[in-house]
Amino acid sequence: MPTTAPLHVNLLVLLLTPNVFSARVLLSVMDQGRSHATSITTFMHRLQKDNHTTALQFAQFSPEIDFGMEERFIDMGGFKNPFESPDFDKIAFEEEYSFIHQAVAYGFGSETCNTILKHRRDRFFEILNENWDLYLSDSLFAVCGYGMAEVSGKPHVMMHSTDLEAAQGSFKAFSRNYVTFVPSNLPFTMLDFTTEKFAHRVWAAYDWFGSFIFTGLVGNFAQKWALRSIIGFPYFSFAEYNRKSSFSFTDMPDSLFPAASRTNDALRGETCEISI
Repeated sequence: MPTTAPLHVNLLVLLLTPNVFSARVLLSVMDQGRSHATSITTFMHRLQKDNHTTALQFAQFSPEIDFGMEERFIDMGGFKNPFESPDFDKIAFEEEYSFIHQAVAYGFGSETCNTILKHRRDRFFEILNENWDLYLSDSLFAVCGYGMAEVSGKPHVMMHSTDLEAAQGSFKAFSRNYVTFVPSNLPFTMLDFTTEKFAHRVWAAYDWFGSFIFTGLVGNFAQKWALRSIIGFPYFSFAEYNRKSSFSFTDMPDSLFPAASRTNDALRGETCEISI
Protein backbone atom coordinates (compact mmCIF):
# COMPACT_ATOMS: atom_id res chain seq x y z
CA MET A 1 0.00 0.00 0.00
CA PRO A 2 1.47 3.39 -0.95
CA THR A 3 2.53 5.67 1.86
CA THR A 4 1.87 8.84 -0.11
CA ALA A 5 -1.75 9.91 -0.55
CA PRO A 6 -3.00 10.16 -4.16
CA LEU A 7 -3.19 13.63 -5.70
CA HIS A 8 -7.00 13.76 -5.56
CA VAL A 9 -6.91 13.04 -1.82
CA ASN A 10 -4.41 15.82 -1.15
CA LEU A 11 -6.57 18.22 -3.14
CA LEU A 12 -9.68 17.17 -1.21
CA VAL A 13 -7.90 17.73 2.08
CA LEU A 14 -6.96 21.25 0.96
CA LEU A 15 -10.55 21.84 -0.14
CA LEU A 16 -11.92 20.71 3.21
CA THR A 17 -9.43 22.54 5.40
CA PRO A 18 -8.89 26.14 4.28
CA ASN A 19 -7.32 27.60 7.44
CA VAL A 20 -9.40 25.34 9.75
CA PHE A 21 -8.83 21.98 11.40
CA SER A 22 -12.25 20.56 10.56
CA ALA A 23 -14.97 21.20 8.02
CA ARG A 24 -18.75 21.05 7.91
CA VAL A 25 -19.90 18.82 5.06
CA LEU A 26 -23.51 18.45 3.86
CA LEU A 27 -24.54 15.49 1.70
CA SER A 28 -27.76 15.97 -0.30
CA VAL A 29 -29.42 13.00 -1.98
CA MET A 30 -32.67 12.35 -3.83
CA ASP A 31 -36.06 12.35 -2.04
CA GLN A 32 -36.29 9.67 0.66
CA GLY A 33 -32.91 8.63 -0.73
CA ARG A 34 -31.86 5.73 1.47
CA SER A 35 -30.45 3.65 -1.39
CA HIS A 36 -28.26 6.47 -2.67
CA ALA A 37 -27.22 7.68 0.78
CA THR A 38 -26.09 4.25 1.98
CA SER A 39 -23.62 3.95 -0.90
CA ILE A 40 -21.94 7.14 0.36
CA THR A 41 -22.14 6.71 4.15
CA THR A 42 -18.81 4.86 4.40
CA PHE A 43 -17.10 7.90 2.92
CA MET A 44 -18.97 10.21 5.31
CA HIS A 45 -18.00 8.09 8.32
CA ARG A 46 -14.36 8.23 7.19
CA LEU A 47 -14.55 12.04 7.17
CA GLN A 48 -15.91 11.92 10.72
CA LYS A 49 -12.77 10.09 11.84
CA ASP A 50 -10.77 13.12 10.73
CA ASN A 51 -12.93 15.38 12.92
CA HIS A 52 -15.14 16.71 10.11
CA THR A 53 -18.85 17.29 10.80
CA THR A 54 -21.06 15.44 8.33
CA ALA A 55 -24.81 15.71 7.83
CA LEU A 56 -27.35 14.17 5.46
CA GLN A 57 -30.12 16.16 3.76
CA PHE A 58 -33.13 14.99 1.78
CA ALA A 59 -36.91 15.34 1.60
CA GLN A 60 -38.38 12.90 4.12
CA PHE A 61 -41.86 11.51 3.53
CA SER A 62 -41.66 8.61 6.02
CA PRO A 63 -39.43 7.56 8.96
CA GLU A 64 -35.87 6.58 8.09
CA ILE A 65 -32.99 4.47 9.41
CA ASP A 66 -30.03 5.84 11.36
CA PHE A 67 -27.34 6.77 8.84
CA GLY A 68 -24.66 7.42 11.46
CA MET A 69 -24.42 11.15 10.86
CA GLU A 70 -26.34 14.31 11.68
CA GLU A 71 -29.72 14.65 9.95
CA ARG A 72 -30.96 17.70 8.09
CA PHE A 73 -34.12 16.17 6.69
CA ILE A 74 -36.95 18.30 5.34
CA ASP A 75 -40.20 16.91 6.75
CA MET A 76 -42.70 16.40 3.93
CA GLY A 77 -45.44 14.87 6.06
CA GLY A 78 -48.84 15.52 4.48
CA PHE A 79 -47.42 15.67 0.95
CA LYS A 80 -47.25 12.85 -1.59
CA ASN A 81 -43.89 11.54 -2.69
CA PRO A 82 -43.93 11.76 -6.53
CA PHE A 83 -41.54 8.81 -6.74
CA GLU A 84 -44.18 6.59 -5.13
CA SER A 85 -45.87 6.00 -8.46
CA PRO A 86 -47.02 2.44 -9.32
CA ASP A 87 -46.55 3.17 -13.01
CA PHE A 88 -43.01 4.47 -12.49
CA ASP A 89 -42.13 1.53 -10.21
CA LYS A 90 -43.30 -0.87 -12.89
CA ILE A 91 -41.10 0.80 -15.48
CA ALA A 92 -38.06 1.03 -13.17
CA PHE A 93 -38.18 -2.48 -11.72
CA GLU A 94 -40.17 -4.66 -14.11
CA GLU A 95 -39.86 -3.17 -17.57
CA GLU A 96 -37.03 -1.45 -19.48
CA TYR A 97 -35.89 1.82 -17.92
CA SER A 98 -34.60 4.30 -20.50
CA PHE A 99 -33.14 7.80 -20.69
CA ILE A 100 -36.69 9.07 -21.32
CA HIS A 101 -37.70 7.91 -17.84
CA GLN A 102 -34.59 9.62 -16.45
CA ALA A 103 -36.18 12.94 -17.36
CA VAL A 104 -39.38 11.84 -15.60
CA ALA A 105 -37.39 11.16 -12.42
CA TYR A 106 -35.79 14.61 -12.55
CA GLY A 107 -39.32 15.92 -12.94
CA PHE A 108 -40.34 14.13 -9.74
CA GLY A 109 -37.38 15.58 -7.85
CA SER A 110 -38.22 19.03 -9.20
CA GLU A 111 -41.86 18.67 -8.14
CA THR A 112 -40.81 17.94 -4.55
CA CYS A 113 -38.30 20.80 -4.55
CA ASN A 114 -40.96 23.21 -5.81
CA THR A 115 -43.22 22.08 -2.94
CA ILE A 116 -40.38 22.58 -0.45
CA LEU A 117 -39.71 26.12 -1.65
CA LYS A 118 -43.43 26.90 -1.38
CA HIS A 119 -44.35 25.19 1.88
CA ARG A 120 -41.05 24.34 3.66
CA ARG A 121 -39.04 27.36 2.59
CA ASP A 122 -38.01 28.30 6.14
CA ARG A 123 -36.56 24.83 6.71
CA PHE A 124 -34.68 25.01 3.40
CA PHE A 125 -32.97 28.26 4.38
CA GLU A 126 -32.45 27.10 7.96
CA ILE A 127 -30.28 24.28 6.60
CA LEU A 128 -28.60 26.49 4.00
CA ASN A 129 -27.68 29.14 6.59
CA GLU A 130 -25.71 26.70 8.76
CA ASN A 131 -22.56 27.81 6.93
CA TRP A 132 -21.44 24.52 5.37
CA ASP A 133 -17.91 24.40 3.99
CA LEU A 134 -18.57 21.77 1.34
CA TYR A 135 -21.64 20.34 -0.37
CA LEU A 136 -21.74 16.75 -1.65
CA SER A 137 -24.45 16.32 -4.28
CA ASP A 138 -26.12 13.10 -5.37
CA SER A 139 -25.69 13.02 -9.16
CA LEU A 140 -29.32 11.99 -9.59
CA PHE A 141 -32.52 13.92 -8.76
CA ALA A 142 -31.33 15.91 -5.67
CA VAL A 143 -32.77 19.15 -7.00
CA CYS A 144 -33.08 21.17 -3.79
CA GLY A 145 -29.59 20.02 -2.81
CA TYR A 146 -28.25 21.50 -6.04
CA GLY A 147 -30.10 24.71 -5.22
CA MET A 148 -28.56 24.92 -1.75
CA ALA A 149 -25.03 24.50 -3.07
CA GLU A 150 -25.57 26.95 -5.93
CA VAL A 151 -27.03 29.67 -3.70
CA SER A 152 -24.31 29.20 -1.08
CA GLY A 153 -21.50 29.71 -3.57
CA LYS A 154 -19.42 27.10 -1.70
CA PRO A 155 -17.54 24.24 -3.44
CA HIS A 156 -19.55 21.16 -4.36
CA VAL A 157 -18.63 17.60 -5.28
CA MET A 158 -20.75 15.28 -7.44
CA MET A 159 -21.34 11.89 -5.79
CA HIS A 160 -22.16 9.06 -8.20
CA SER A 161 -23.62 5.92 -6.61
CA THR A 162 -22.23 3.83 -9.49
CA ASP A 163 -20.00 5.27 -12.21
CA LEU A 164 -20.08 8.62 -13.96
CA GLU A 165 -23.31 8.72 -15.97
CA ALA A 166 -23.05 9.49 -19.70
CA ALA A 167 -24.81 12.85 -19.53
CA GLN A 168 -22.95 14.05 -16.44
CA GLY A 169 -19.63 12.88 -17.88
CA SER A 170 -20.29 14.81 -21.08
CA PHE A 171 -21.32 17.94 -19.15
CA LYS A 172 -17.94 17.83 -17.46
CA ALA A 173 -16.05 17.02 -20.69
CA PHE A 174 -14.44 13.90 -19.29
CA SER A 175 -13.33 12.83 -22.79
CA ARG A 176 -15.03 9.47 -22.40
CA ASN A 177 -16.32 7.68 -25.47
CA TYR A 178 -19.51 6.16 -24.07
CA VAL A 179 -20.03 4.22 -27.31
CA THR A 180 -17.35 1.86 -26.00
CA PHE A 181 -19.12 1.41 -22.63
CA VAL A 182 -22.02 -0.78 -21.62
CA PRO A 183 -24.97 1.68 -21.67
CA SER A 184 -26.56 2.58 -18.35
CA ASN A 185 -29.97 1.81 -19.85
CA LEU A 186 -29.27 -1.58 -21.43
CA PRO A 187 -32.28 -3.44 -22.92
CA PHE A 188 -32.95 -6.97 -21.68
CA THR A 189 -32.55 -8.11 -25.28
CA MET A 190 -28.94 -6.90 -25.35
CA LEU A 191 -27.43 -8.64 -22.34
CA ASP A 192 -24.68 -9.96 -24.61
CA PHE A 193 -23.54 -6.38 -25.31
CA THR A 194 -20.12 -6.10 -26.91
CA THR A 195 -18.41 -3.21 -28.66
CA GLU A 196 -17.38 -5.66 -31.36
CA LYS A 197 -20.92 -5.56 -32.75
CA PHE A 198 -21.80 -2.51 -34.85
CA ALA A 199 -25.48 -2.65 -33.84
CA HIS A 200 -24.51 -2.57 -30.17
CA ARG A 201 -22.26 0.44 -30.68
CA VAL A 202 -25.14 2.19 -32.48
CA TRP A 203 -27.39 1.49 -29.49
CA ALA A 204 -24.72 2.81 -27.11
CA ALA A 205 -24.48 6.02 -29.15
CA TYR A 206 -28.29 6.34 -29.13
CA ASP A 207 -28.35 5.91 -25.34
CA TRP A 208 -25.47 8.37 -24.85
CA PHE A 209 -26.93 11.21 -26.88
CA GLY A 210 -30.46 10.50 -25.69
CA SER A 211 -29.28 10.72 -22.07
CA PHE A 212 -27.49 13.98 -22.82
CA ILE A 213 -30.62 15.54 -24.34
CA PHE A 214 -33.17 14.27 -21.85
CA THR A 215 -31.03 15.03 -18.80
CA GLY A 216 -29.50 18.28 -20.02
CA LEU A 217 -32.59 19.77 -21.67
CA VAL A 218 -35.83 18.09 -20.62
CA GLY A 219 -34.78 17.24 -17.07
CA ASN A 220 -33.01 20.55 -16.63
CA PHE A 221 -36.11 22.48 -17.70
CA ALA A 222 -37.94 21.00 -14.71
CA GLN A 223 -35.05 21.93 -12.41
CA LYS A 224 -35.01 25.51 -13.69
CA TRP A 225 -38.74 25.72 -12.94
CA ALA A 226 -38.37 24.27 -9.44
CA LEU A 227 -35.50 26.58 -8.45
CA ARG A 228 -36.76 29.73 -10.18
CA SER A 229 -37.67 31.46 -6.88
CA ILE A 230 -34.08 31.28 -5.57
CA ILE A 231 -31.99 31.23 -8.77
CA GLY A 232 -33.00 33.94 -11.21
CA PHE A 233 -32.43 34.36 -14.94
CA PRO A 234 -30.75 32.60 -16.73
CA TYR A 235 -31.87 30.15 -14.04
CA PHE A 236 -30.26 26.92 -12.90
CA SER A 237 -28.16 24.90 -15.33
CA PHE A 238 -27.50 21.26 -14.40
CA ALA A 239 -24.81 21.03 -17.08
CA GLU A 240 -23.00 24.05 -15.65
CA TYR A 241 -23.45 22.70 -12.11
CA ASN A 242 -21.63 19.51 -13.11
CA ARG A 243 -18.96 21.45 -14.97
CA LYS A 244 -18.20 23.62 -11.93
CA SER A 245 -18.02 20.73 -9.47
CA SER A 246 -14.66 20.40 -7.71
CA PHE A 247 -14.62 16.61 -7.98
CA SER A 248 -16.72 13.69 -9.22
CA PHE A 249 -16.57 10.75 -6.82
CA THR A 250 -17.71 7.34 -8.04
CA ASP A 251 -18.48 3.98 -6.46
CA MET A 252 -17.59 1.72 -9.39
CA PRO A 253 -14.61 -0.60 -8.75
CA ASP A 254 -12.17 -0.60 -11.65
CA SER A 255 -12.24 -4.40 -11.71
CA LEU A 256 -15.89 -4.27 -12.83
CA PHE A 257 -15.49 -1.55 -15.43
CA PRO A 258 -13.63 -1.15 -18.73
CA ALA A 259 -10.64 1.14 -19.11
CA ALA A 260 -11.76 4.77 -19.03
CA SER A 261 -10.30 8.22 -18.52
CA ARG A 262 -9.66 9.05 -14.87
CA THR A 263 -9.27 12.80 -14.60
CA ASN A 264 -10.55 14.09 -11.26
CA ASP A 265 -12.98 11.36 -10.30
CA ALA A 266 -12.01 9.11 -7.37
CA LEU A 267 -13.10 5.77 -5.98
CA ARG A 268 -14.78 5.84 -2.59
CA GLY A 269 -17.02 3.47 -0.64
CA GLU A 270 -15.24 0.22 0.19
CA THR A 271 -11.82 1.65 -0.71
CA CYS A 272 -11.87 4.87 1.27
CA GLU A 273 -10.15 3.35 4.32
CA ILE A 274 -7.13 2.74 2.07
CA SER A 275 -7.22 5.79 -0.19
CA ILE A 276 -7.69 8.54 2.38
